[in-house]
Amino acid sequence: MKKLSAVVILVAGLFILISCSRGPASEPVGGTSRVTIAVTNGQPAADANRSVRAASIPSDVAKMVFSISATDMIEITRETVVSGGVEISEAFEIPIGAARRFEARAYDGIGTLLFSGEKLADLDGSPKDVTIEMQWRQPDSGIYHIGGLINSASAAYAMSGVFGDSSPARGLFPSASGDGKGLVLLPADSAFTIAIPQRFRQAGVLLELQVNYMDGHLAKFSIEDDIGNLVGASDLVGDVDENQTYTWQIDLSPVFTENHTPESLTLKTVSSVRLNAYAGFYKIEAANESGVFIADLREGGSRVISSNAQTSYWGGGTDCITEPANFATCGYIEFSLSDAISSMTRPVLEFNFGREEDSQMELSLYTSNEDMIGRYYSDDDDDEEMGQTFIVDVTDYKTVDSFYLSMDCSTFLNPFVKVYDAAATSGGSIMLDITPTGANHVSHSGKFGYFLTSLSGEVEGGYPVNGMFRDNIGYDAPHWLADPTNEPYGQDGELVFSLPEVVKNLQNPVLEIMHFAPDSVPHLASPSPVEGDPAWYPVEFYLLDEHDTEIAHVYFGQWEDDAGGVLKNQIPIRDFRNSATLKIKVPADSTRWSQAAFPGFIKIFNAIERTVSVAPAETLSLSPDTAALTGCGGTGEGRQAVFTAAGGSPPYEWSSDGMGSFVSNYGDDDTKAFWDDSTYDYCNEGGTVTITVSDSTGATATATIAVQAGD
Repeated sequence: MKKLSAVVILVAGLFILISCSRGPASEPVGGTSRVTIAVTNGQPAADANRSVRAASIPSDVAKMVFSISATDMIEITRETVVSGGVEISEAFEIPIGAARRFEARAYDGIGTLLFSGEKLADLDGSPKDVTIEMQWRQPDSGIYHIGGLINSASAAYAMSGVFGDSSPARGLFPSASGDGKGLVLLPADSAFTIAIPQRFRQAGVLLELQVNYMDGHLAKFSIEDDIGNLVGASDLVGDVDENQTYTWQIDLSPVFTENHTPESLTLKTVSSVRLNAYAGFYKIEAANESGVFIADLREGGSRVISSNAQTSYWGGGTDCITEPANFATCGYIEFSLSDAISSMTRPVLEFNFGREEDSQMELSLYTSNEDMIGRYYSDDDDDEEMGQTFIVDVTDYKTVDSFYLSMDCSTFLNPFVKVYDAAATSGGSIMLDITPTGANHVSHSGKFGYFLTSLSGEVEGGYPVNGMFRDNIGYDAPHWLADPTNEPYGQDGELVFSLPEVVKNLQNPVLEIMHFAPDSVPHLASPSPVEGDPAWYPVEFYLLDEHDTEIAHVYFGQWEDDAGGVLKNQIPIRDFRNSATLKIKVPADSTRWSQAAFPGFIKIFNAIERTVSVAPAETLSLSPDTAALTGCGGTGEGRQAVFTAAGGSPPYEWSSDGMGSFVSNYGDDDTKAFWDDSTYDYCNEGGTVTITVSDSTGATATATIAVQAGD
């Protein structure tokens, strides 16, 4: 449980005779105690646990409410406005007596309860200290805004509202969602220090990043721990007319050792990188406060019954994810989930995987009774490697002994399965059920249809059978589709769904909509295309509140000759959380319409926005930073020097731009370097040598050697 600082309540022995009644409730005779509740401002700790130092007020607390009550007294309540840098001290006259209940509640600026706590105390007129331990009251998702994790001393990043750069722009992200809209854009050739929240600094933790790679661009970067150990490496290449989101899941366990506990990660970019704005941390094979369970399907894991799947990096024509090389491919995995799903009302599984370039791929899910309950298929169109996500409702299969996952050699499965209960309305991550009979479905109209396909009538090439696009969605994957065969042609498709009441009490609710962009979608039904129309339709939809106020507008231009991928939009809805319903609208007119498709489930998570950063390191420096040496030989005083690096973010790299003998990592210590002129380069003429050290963030420090010619 997360904790705010202790609020200290000082009780002074002060008797004041009461000469009149305060109301119908019985009051003790004999006086009151003067109670002072003192709260002072402070800075939050950097461990992301919402724990802060004693007597401090976090920056997002705007109002404190104090209540004192008992069965024999009238409740006393007071509201106090607070702000950063301000101390507050509230005094109360409290009737003496037993079991006085002291409660404190802390709210943000729009009335969301963030912290609360209470304590019982007896007041007898004598001095007493009463301590209330404040508890964090927001459901915890373990999902953080990346900007809040990036150390402010790292390279600069930007919030980008646009996914692509063509005209009209591909992927216009949230258009009315405040400061949190868009993507985190990391420039090329930069390094970012990202804090690991303290409660996740342990083995058995999964990091999840959503990487967007786009039309004709790259997404090349690596991740290291704070001493340079490689955690992950991405070499994603975006083919022409391809935009998608790849969900990258990385087990951080290998870098947590007996001798070292990393506090941060360093993300180094080669190309510019566009990330969805939120990073998730989950405990593997353990209960998460968010309500999400992560099942580990790696070979040798306790829930794996049998497997002949190979373990590999994900890559085909181009290496895509080279580290960690733990993707399952080319075989089967039989596994049990009974311990995770038996107590759930509506268990839903989420599989994340990649497909190989220019290859047909297939992934199928069976029960131990040999019932196929899901199949994901993509043909062999000319396209690049692609990230995919597959969501399967297993409510009707909770009692089966095991599941059986079969994949071909073009499928690269992240071995971590996310398990949700779509019926749960508490926890930091909520899965909304928007299927026609689902708890959150309100209505659908126009060109929206819901499809549950069978295995009959297989057609390759991205064309629909019973409304199902075979590419990127697969068989038996229930989903909503803006269906071109669904009349009337000129009517918008609208899907309305409700928000659970709990969303109104979340501090930072974020809606994650996953949608599929179909492959090579030509005009598939009447009316016939008019002259000048594109051969392919765009993927476009709006997210609206109950008053049709626009929250987000997502648009991707026409898709040409390559398979569509999965796209995930993380849309902050804090300003719209009191809306009873939300609406997905797919625009249409008499000649064209969008081809967006959506699964039957939508995710909402309570994002952690607080800035959580590693304390800036001391400035990188070299000692000495100047030296005057004599050349023409390296022996003797005044002819050699050892330079020592300090500060910055190790590990260090060294270089020298002059002649002479230069030794980096002197004595196998990367903080030291050595120089002398044992090469006899400075016998006839002196010169200048510059020694440079750089750290893992790219910061540099230099030392200058003035070399006098020797003999």
